[in-house]
Amino acid sequence: MAESAKIQIAGRPGEFPFPGFPDVGDGGDAAIWVEKHISQGACTFPITSSSILGEKYSAVVSNGGVNLWGDTLVFIETEGLKVGALHVTSFRPFPGVEIVQALKGAKAISIVERMDNPLAQSNPLTAEIKAAFADAAGGAKGYPGIERLPKILSGMAGLGSRDVRPGDFIAMARNMQAAAPRQKELFVLNIEHELALQRQPDPSTREIGAFAMRGHSVGGYGSVTTNKVIATLLANLGLHVQAYPKYGSEKKGLPTTYYLTAANEHIRTHSELEVVDFVPLNDVNAFNTANPLAGVVDGGMVFIQSPHTEAEKVWDNIPGWAKRTFRTRRIKPLAQNAVKIALEEAPSPDLMQRFQGIVLLGIFLRHTPFQKELNLTENGLFVNVENAVNKYWGKKGEGVVEANMNAIMRGYREVFEVPRERIESTIDQETGELPAGLVSIGC
Repeated sequence: MAESAKIQIAGRPGEFPFPGFPDVGDGGDAAIWVEKHISQGACTFPITSSSILGEKYSAVVSNGGVNLWGDTLVFIETEGLKVGALHVTSFRPFPGVEIVQALKGAKAISIVERMDNPLAQSNPLTAEIKAAFADAAGGAKGYPGIERLPKILSGMAGLGSRDVRPGDFIAMARNMQAAAPRQKELFVLNIEHELALQRQPDPSTREIGAFAMRGHSVGGYGSVTTNKVIATLLANLGLHVQAYPKYGSEKKGLPTTYYLTAANEHIRTHSELEVVDFVPLNDVNAFNTANPLAGVVDGGMVFIQSPHTEAEKVWDNIPGWAKRTFRTRRIKPLAQNAVKIALEEAPSPDLMQRFQGIVLLGIFLRHTPFQKELNLTENGLFVNVENAVNKYWGKKGEGVVEANMNAIMRGYREVFEVPRERIESTIDQETGELPAGLVSIGC
């Protein structure tokens, strides 16, 4: 084929009539080459999952491919369901005409509200939308004509501050598909209840190249504030950042969890992280009450607050079930005595506890990829750190800023890793299962 495509140009036999490159392929190959360079994403149906588009475009996405403008490519394989979303942003005046116009072709509608009004006919938004469709069916002035009413299902979510995850949306779509009696006209999401829909596995919504952290600490240690400082720093460096805690101030002294995601593109997921690269454990009891290693990626990192300065002693105090997880999944254990640094660097006794959290910023910067990826020198990095610290504590005076910077620098320079040789040498101390009573946290 390539030989037959060659023609003679200006007396030069065997050359192509365009400035390109020789290749052999069909029209699908050419389409993929163009698509992966000029598009931002592709979507295929199941019947084409093994086609050239499905195979080759998804392979480019899996390898972190970008288009000519540097945008990360996205590949979506549909299940053939026509499902959409409508976000109501105004309750009064109620946009009944507009909602009916947008949804009149739907076979079924799931209306999700963050409340439960058991004595009412329906929850508020559900009642309003039902009334709007009733007006349309009755020929009310201004409403579009409709031939039938869609099936209207009512859902409750966010109760007890529970997240609504991608898998919950899939469960809602499945429920709309289901026939009676399996279909639930009234349902709840992400809580244990007889009306609950079983959450489906979350599809992968993580941005390519994103870095995720889930921290376990104690309320009052300053870890949540440190998480905000890290987010401010990374945002100042040009990254997209999402950071939030799982608790309120009323939990001071109790175990807490906090999350952070940083990426080079908009972060789409807004829920507790199940897959993370880094887990800092400021709470030394985390191994005794739960499984803080749940969801850590293979090759990820875990920081352990420890009074010991020798890697061997740090490792000896890790339970056998965790040692096995560290070894088999090649998770890197990092350690440091952040309490000691806090005692030595805090400018006043009332700040000693909070300074345990600020030390984490130095540990984070030392072992996460951002300094290298952003091509920052150590001096350049700490200039940006100081800007972020000034934003939060500059009004408290230079002494407080300097103390914070000293704690961060010590966290950066004094953290150490348990050698792989030590991890491999204690296989005989490993146990296979979590002790009874422990639960997986974070996923």
